[in-house]
Amino acid sequence: MESRTGSSSSTIPISGTSARPADAKLIKEQYQRRLDHKWVYYAVAIIACLALLAGGKLGTISNLVVLGGGFLAVLFSAWLHMKVAEIYHPTIVKHAIPVSGR
Repeated sequence: MESRTGSSSSTIPISGTSARPADAKLIKEQYQRRLDHKWVYYAVAIIACLALLAGGKLGTISNLVVLGGGFLAVLFSAWLHMKVAEIYHPTIVKHAIPVSGR
């Protein structure tokens, strides 16, 4: 991949991302994190298939588990996305809410 050098000392890939070469380790860690946690999505898919096959009380319970698991999987996906955003967009800063001492 070609690179261009801007006014800063970091090299910016032409593909449009703002990842710096120093972030290569973080990118590899994030990729490994996604690989290690793909079981979450497989679990939701398997439970959803079982919910389709189940009937009666078991079907109702499995449907509730699918709804809850799907919601948790969406939250987990948002967390993974924020980890990627922290790498590619280093200006994202976690701000603490100030607590006033009254």
